[in-house]
Amino acid sequence: MLLAASRTNYETRTLTVGFSQDLPAGVTISSAIVTAETGPSPCTVKDANPSATLSGAAFVNTQPLSINTPNGPVVQAAGHAVLQVITSGVTGMNYVYRFKCTGSDGKTYEADVQQFCTAYVPTP
Repeated sequence: MLLAASRTNYETRTLTVGFSQDLPAGVTISSAIVTAETGPSPCTVKDANPSATLSGAAFVNTQPLSINTPNGPVVQAAGHAVLQVITSGVTGMNYVYRFKCTGSDGKTYEADVQQFCTAYVPTP
C-alpha cells in the first residue's frame, strides 16, 4: 500500500496509517517502527539524512480514531493504526516513510507513505 501527500518544509505533521483491513479478526498491532528514506525521482535536491524528519518513535493508537481518506473517513479500532510525527525536510525532496508493524499474531504488516516536501510560503 502506498499513500501520497505533500507538506511544507516547516510543517510538523502526524502521519497515520490504519491496518484494520489487513489485520485478521482479533489481531492488534503489538509493535511498530517507521523508517524514512529518500523517495522516487524527480528530485533536484538531496537529503543525506532523511531519518532526521522523524520526530520521536512511532506509536500505536490506544483509542478508536478516524482517518480521512480520499473515499471519506475510516474508523480504526484501538490497536489498528500506527502514528508517526514528522517535521521539517528538504524543499523539493520526496520522502518515503515505511511503516512496519508486528501483529499480536506474530505476522508483519507494512505500508509506505510518500511525502513531497514543498517550500513554506507565508500567507500575507
